[in-house]
Amino acid sequence: MQHFLMDSKLAKQPPFVVTLLAACSFFLALSSITLGIIELLQNGLEGVWFVSLGVLLHVVAVWMALVAERTQQSDLRYKLRFHDSINSK
Repeated sequence: MQHFLMDSKLAKQPPFVVTLLAACSFFLALSSITLGIIELLQNGLEGVWFVSLGVLLHVVAVWMALVAERTQQSDLRYKLRFHDSINSK
């Protein structure tokens, strides 16, 4: 799973951009789920679509958060290796 996350174009973006996109997706997911539940409580079947979209957006938000975490970890490892190579000379 780690290779799939790191090979995506999203992983090439700065971590703060990915984190911002994940936060927006998470907010939209919660809004959509809330709207869907309200619609379902009012006996409207359209609420199923809103809840489904909200769950999908939530999965995307978690995936983007994982990408941001992996990107930050890989950047930190690179910086530590670079720092160690300079200090060893």
